[in-house]
Amino acid sequence: MCRRAEGVDCSYKVLVTVLTSKNRLELVAAVNRSFNREIMELTRGIADVFESLEKINEPTLNLVGPSYYLLMKKFMPVGRDSMAMTTFRRNLRKYLDAKFWSSIVALHWMAAFLDPSFKQLEFIPQACTTDVDFKRNLQSDLDNWMMTELDAVVSKLKERSATSEM
Repeated sequence: MCRRAEGVDCSYKVLVTVLTSKNRLELVAAVNRSFNREIMELTRGIADVFESLEKINEPTLNLVGPSYYLLMKKFMPVGRDSMAMTTFRRNLRKYLDAKFWSSIVALHWMAAFLDPSFKQLEFIPQACTTDVDFKRNLQSDLDNWMMTELDAVVSKLKERSATSEM
């Protein structure tokens, strides 16, 4: 979206000149340049989030949860937005929620929790009691999941040890 908006912005004057000479100005007359600039501004700031999730030869499981919250924050409507941009941001947030929130699984949360820079899960907003409760429950669940996994590993080690002694 960013590249498309930048392309429209950069080539608009040239397109007007070319299309005027061909009597086809209606092809660019419907372009809302101010909305295009708003889209360009919004999308320019999020490319780095997607690039960090697509790192080659580096695990990125720990970045999924924080990236979700970062994008939700970047897509929050701001006061200077036009009505169209406010609606666009609202729809982006709704899509992000529907598409990605359900895909963030325990593995992502554990990876974020084990990353020293995210261990306290400070990227989770705590604007209301529901947020605070979610974070507290998540931390408790993570502790329980990890203990369950550790117990399973210890049990397997004991089984191997008992088998090798026989």
